[in-house]
Amino acid sequence: MTTAPRPDTTNGGTSDERRQWERDLADVKRQGPTRVAELFLASMRGDGRAAALPIGPVLRALPGIDWLTARDMLLRAGVRHEDTAIGAISGPQRAALAAELAQLPQGGEER
Repeated sequence: MTTAPRPDTTNGGTSDERRQWERDLADVKRQGPTRVAELFLASMRGDGRAAALPIGPVLRALPGIDWLTARDMLLRAGVRHEDTAIGAISGPQRAALAAELAQLPQGGEER
């Protein structure tokens, strides 16, 4: 398993890392499942930043998705750890997560 490095929020991390982390999660909250799919595609195309994002916080940034729902989605997809980097998720796991995301409202709409 590859876990994603998170910005050090206890010590603030670098200001650029922290701001980018916050922007990525805000984009997911605003754009919904479509943005999560874009992050997967960017990761597959070699975008190191997208590949390093941990999937748990990304899913929890979706409107209406709490910790338990995100965990259940990951378990159904066969992803055991919420800190698993997006780039470390296998093809079958991505397909299973895509099916989960397809069940959600698009574009940040509330459930």
